[in-house]
Amino acid sequence: MTDLSAFYHPAKTPADDSVDGRSAQPVESTDSVAQKLWDDTRSKTSPATLTGKYQEVNFSYAPLPSLYRVKSGDTLNSIARRALNSCTEVEANNERVENAWRQIARDNQIKTPKQLKPGTQLAIDGKLVSNGVEADRPKLIADMPLETYSRGGEQHRFDTAKRVIEALPTGMQDFLKAAGVKLQISADFCHEAPAAAMTTPRGYGNGETNLMSPASYSPITNTVHIRQTVENEKGQKFWIMPDDLAESVRHETGHALDKALGSFSRSQEFAEAYAKDTSQLNEAKRKQLAYYLTDSTAGQSESNEAVAKSETFAQVFSALFTSEKTVSDPKDPILRNNKAFLLDFPAVSRLVKARVDKLENGRAGVANPSEDFQQRFSPQDLPKKPE
Repeated sequence: MTDLSAFYHPAKTPADDSVDGRSAQPVESTDSVAQKLWDDTRSKTSPATLTGKYQEVNFSYAPLPSLYRVKSGDTLNSIARRALNSCTEVEANNERVENAWRQIARDNQIKTPKQLKPGTQLAIDGKLVSNGVEADRPKLIADMPLETYSRGGEQHRFDTAKRVIEALPTGMQDFLKAAGVKLQISADFCHEAPAAAMTTPRGYGNGETNLMSPASYSPITNTVHIRQTVENEKGQKFWIMPDDLAESVRHETGHALDKALGSFSRSQEFAEAYAKDTSQLNEAKRKQLAYYLTDSTAGQSESNEAVAKSETFAQVFSALFTSEKTVSDPKDPILRNNKAFLLDFPAVSRLVKARVDKLENGRAGVANPSEDFQQRFSPQDLPKKPE
């Protein structure tokens, strides 16, 4: 079975890109320029475009730039070549690569011939990354427990997702549906949002991109995004195995539930349970669970504390509904790891279980879930601008 752990918990020392003659003049940039380019492009995007129902989203506006985090060994040339080749089968020639890296330099106001600093965020024009490639038009899939769309997804993947959602308590399914949670399964990220393919997603290391991400949750469109394949830095594709795909659906649905409950992971009672559990972790466990701890580097656009608690809620939710009946392979490490995760976060697990029980008993204690989901967001719940 393919080990996808590197895609969920990226390696700390990704391999450097090979460099060519132009690498003799690497340069230095600042994150503030990247944020300005993001802001300028974002301001041209209609709010209705971002908050409308998913199937009504208008993709005709200029794509937002990819936000790539530089890794050791990167040069403008290698970054430009990688961006141009992200979502296309046609290899970019040297002239196009040169034009691209010069544009990246202009856009990010790069002038000094110094080494690019690892971790620096660069804004890369979405048109360079998508390179004329457009996302698949989402197609509505019938007979699913949640409003579901395909962008090149195969039927057996929808069958797996359906089993995962239908394994949840009926009251929770009704709550998620009433809250407007949607599901989308894509062939890969390029079928979904090619212009953002070079963006480094939250929780991933320098030099890693959305092409490596098997799943995500968008609070803007209230959509759980699942991909069938992922890529490594060399462009090698890996199929997501059935149990890994099911785990992604559960985990990202946990994020959707967290938001529907008014960002429960940010509540005082959750903070108290989280603090109790994390205080009991020894050094070895803290290293193993670093992604779920407040001293991790998981956050980019949100505080590490908010990210860590949100990820912990989602993973506890996933673990609560993982059992021998919900996996196709009883020997899959997902089952063993999720059981261990509940033992590592016992107080949080009890709290989330109690909250789920309230939903099933019709005592959610939150605003009417039939209200428009976006209108129930408070400002701090909306996605933050990249720093």
